[in-house]
Amino acid sequence: SATARAAPPTDGIVRVYLVTGSEPGKKTAEVNALVKQFADPAFADFDVETLDGGAPKNDRAVPISERALSSVAMVPMGSGRRVVVVRDTQH
Repeated sequence: SATARAAPPTDGIVRVYLVTGSEPGKKTAEVNALVKQFADPAFADFDVETLDGGAPKNDRAVPISERALSSVAMVPMGSGRRVVVVRDTQH
């Protein structure tokens, strides 16, 4: 189970949370709680991105690891943090 405390969005620290378990519903609830805690709800359409870790490359043959790092490096549009969720990663 993931637990986190909100930190100021300007502290310069990138946080990574690994949510694992055999119950998909519980994992989804934990991820949703993290998104709610860190993302500015008014800008969630822009600052929250979900990637499919089960698709190792997109149509341009870019590996999921590069796509995730690129997404994380983007500056948030709102006052919260940019949140990138990578689902279904097996490695």
